[in-house]
Amino acid sequence: MEGLANISEQTKEVLKHQEIKKLCMKFKDQKSLLLLGRGNQHATALQDALKIKEISYLHCEALMSGEPKHGVLAAIDEALPLVMILEVPPAILMLFRVCST
Repeated sequence: MEGLANISEQTKEVLKHQEIKKLCMKFKDQKSLLLLGRGNQHATALQDALKIKEISYLHCEALMSGEPKHGVLAAIDEALPLVMILEVPPAILMLFRVCST
């Protein structure tokens, strides 16, 4: 819950990154966008898709990763931007810390 109190500041920090600015410029002229998330990140993808629709009027959908099969998979091509929202598990973060020392 304490993370929710910091979400505004965290968003501001993310938007400062040059890579994020480049992605925004790349996506600004798109007609559609697809967000993928799994587990808790599926809820994040749903909320992000709603915000993108509200703010930019861009067609945006969120799907649970692992679900885009058959019909949805057929609609995905190199012209459709796809964003995967991933969470790094704490064990992986610890592994990176151990390996970097």
